[in-house]
Amino acid sequence: MVLEAVEYEKTHERELPKLLMAGTKESSNQSPYRASWFEQFAAVQWRSFLSVIKEPMLIQVRLFQTIVRRIISEFIKSKERE
Repeated sequence: MVLEAVEYEKTHERELPKLLMAGTKESSNQSPYRASWFEQFAAVQWRSFLSVIKEPMLIQVRLFQTIVRRIISEFIKSKERE
């Protein structure tokens, strides 16, 4: 069975690039995707936002972490100025 697979690969190795290029248009700059890059990015951000909103405790924890980091960084900066 392994030998058959190897033989298949050897006989069809020239066809692989043709199969890969079959759906592409070399001369046009048209994307194969229905949505643009920005639309895809916006959809991912929206899903991320919705998943965070579902967890109110997560919002509180992240806010607390941000405040603590800011206090620590300001403390370190004030010590450097002295």
